[in-house]
Amino acid sequence: MEQKEKHSRQIVRDILRQIGCGTLNVNDTLPSERELARLYHVSRSSVREAMQVLEVIGIVQIRPKEKTRITSFQMEPFIRMMAPLLTVKEELAADIAEFRMAVEVRAAMLAARRADAKELQTIVEAMKRCTQEEQARQLDLQFHQALVRASGNELLVIALDSVGSLMRSSVNDNRRFRMQSLSPAVLVCQHQQLCTAIRKGQVRQAGALMEAHLSLKKEEEEDQRENCGVCEAGSGNPAGGSGSANRRAAARRH
Repeated sequence: MEQKEKHSRQIVRDILRQIGCGTLNVNDTLPSERELARLYHVSRSSVREAMQVLEVIGIVQIRPKEKTRITSFQMEPFIRMMAPLLTVKEELAADIAEFRMAVEVRAAMLAARRADAKELQTIVEAMKRCTQEEQARQLDLQFHQALVRASGNELLVIALDSVGSLMRSSVNDNRRFRMQSLSPAVLVCQHQQLCTAIRKGQVRQAGALMEAHLSLKKEEEEDQRENCGVCEAGSGNPAGGSGSANRRAAARRH
């Protein structure tokens, strides 16, 4: 059994190598199972196992009575399958947080340059009316996806889409962590502040607010409550607090 697994891994690695160096391309067909077994000097069961692995991760398409074909690799199906296992690893959770920080802080600044916050404001208004946490999580995810779209940068959109399921898990985990010490109203206010900064074209402020929003540092939570106290009091100027995000934005200007 171990020998068969070793052989199937070798086949998988070799086919991935050929794709990486351009020997195999999208829509190319692979030799038959019998021919692959002869080429690799392995059993046909090892070939079948390798093809099953490649099919699961979206590298090949297997159809009855047709040759196995190289497909256009899509990361998302593989990520969706692996997300529950990946997110339990603390070091990967940190990597996801860093990835989101890199993509979303920049996206917020680019969105502010375009000053288009219509879709974002629509989502925030829905957040304000929302009373169910399940729906609130979905709106939270929609907001972050819409914000990256608002950046106008297709590569940032593709980057975020490529890790869709991990992004969903990250948003949900962040909400659970935040709600241990922050009220839902404060979370809504953070999104409103971002939306307002983007609408007003406040580039540095938008970046600072997104950085503060994504940060999970306990010491920043008091500043965030201070920032959002005005929202909970019903002020019409939700972006006007004096907390950490504003101080960081001011520091960058000097």
